[in-house]
Amino acid sequence: MTHAANTTQQIVYLTTHDITWINTTVTGRPNHFDWVKLEAAMAAQYQYGETRDIVDQAAGLLNALLLQPPWRVGRRRTALIAITTFLTANGVQWTATPEILASRVAGVASHQLGARQALSQILEGGTFGPPPDESLRQVIADQCAALADSLISLAEGD
Repeated sequence: MTHAANTTQQIVYLTTHDITWINTTVTGRPNHFDWVKLEAAMAAQYQYGETRDIVDQAAGLLNALLLQPPWRVGRRRTALIAITTFLTANGVQWTATPEILASRVAGVASHQLGARQALSQILEGGTFGPPPDESLRQVIADQCAALADSLISLAEGD
């Protein structure tokens, strides 16, 4: 799978508001958060420089949300939906099952896997195509619906 975004396509990034909305959606309530850690997670998508490697950018986001979580509640669920939304919004399609997605996110959270390794496993056999023709909030809602079982499995101890 080619990991670089199409050079003519603008990369879609999640804002701090998008990530907060994801956390509220997956936990069912607003939660207190550390603003500095939330800003760092949002900035991690950019890889602090010029890059068009969507997978590396997703890995940065995953690491930040799991290893320096802005919230005490919902960090794994928020990370799952944030990375799948980021990838989907940028045209990345994967074949990994919801169970594999959840287990890889849990593996990174427990320090059993690196974020880049987890994403490589999730994206094995995936493709890079056009982004969806819908709003980012709709992509988030679609990811929450499609990965409902993963969210349930990640909720325990989250």
